Amino acid sequence: MFSSGSDMRPYWKTWMHTTAGRLLVAAPIAAVVGIGARDVASFKLSPTSIASGGTSTGTVIVSGLCKSCVALVSLTSSTPSVATVPGTVTTSNGISGSSATFTAHAVSGAAGCSLITAKAGTSTQSVLLTVQPAAASGLSLSLKTPSTVGGGVDSGFVSLPPRSTTLSSNPVAQLSTSDVNIATVPASVTLKPNFIEGGIIIYKAAFPISTRDSGRNTCAGITATSGTSKAQTLLQLFTASG
Repeated sequence: MFSSGSDMRPYWKTWMHTTAGRLLVAAPIAAVVGIGARDVASFKLSPTSIASGGTSTGTVIVSGLCKSCVALVSLTSSTPSVATVPGTVTTSNGISGSSATFTAHAVSGAAGCSLITAKAGTSTQSVLLTVQPAAASGLSLSLKTPSTVGGGVDSGFVSLPPRSTTLSSNPVAQLSTSDVNIATVPASVTLKPNFIEGGIIIYKAAFPISTRDSGRNTCAGITATSGTSKAQTLLQLFTASG
């Protein structure tokens, strides 16, 4: 004998309540063990300019997570021959806006720029990391502003070590850049003596650096050569559009 529709309603109602209860119990468990990748809310490197063989600490913050979720963040370096990063990091769980830290390593003996990118889900953020060349002996080269927006003019300074006597003639430093499409400098500059208290003499000179906006965050190498001495440094160039 088949039961009628009216006879089945109490059974159907009981089955629905039991099934719903099981789902409500199971859902939080999935959230605890699951990995939820949302948006990269913040991504920083400190410092953004390091010496060859040095390290920089990266911090990535992911938003939009449930309280029991963690986010798997993938990391990449645009130029692994300059700087390396771990393939992934996992944020701490428990709060929305959880963070993770990692270490970027500059390759020993390398110099240049690498764009470090963090990705969570479909959201990405990038930071330009500059690896400065090893310090030279016999010639110093520095920049007024180590990083600037392309399209402006920066200043460079080149000098010889302090000495106690003047030279028979003012030395000349030859200047060049790694990419004339984004930064240009005069072909040469003459170093003149600057007399300091105590009889110390420093031969130095300033020169302009004209930059262009390439439409991407990058860097340009600046080189100064005087006699057998050579010095190099890197200028970070950011696009005006961000």
